[in-house]
Amino acid sequence: MVEVPGIGFWGYWASVKDGIYYPDSRDSRGTGGPSISFLNLSTHKTNWVFNLENRPIAQAPGLAVSPDGKSILYTQGNQSNIDIALVQNFK
Repeated sequence: MVEVPGIGFWGYWASVKDGIYYPDSRDSRGTGGPSISFLNLSTHKTNWVFNLENRPIAQAPGLAVSPDGKSILYTQGNQSNIDIALVQNFK
């Protein structure tokens, strides 16, 4: 079953051809902290993709996947600064 992100994090969902990338409060590596997971709509299986350095900010949502599926762009907060991070070759 997919854990649904809290209110305010809907802007962090990215729909692609095979499924949905979304923020997850847990990670499969056991390191704790937030991560991005992928729900495959064909298999109904959820897979961990990568850990986030910080919890996503509800006031500045943003998650996008490149058309070729090789990069993810997301916003992440750090005290009073907001950074944009690009993750490449995550599959």
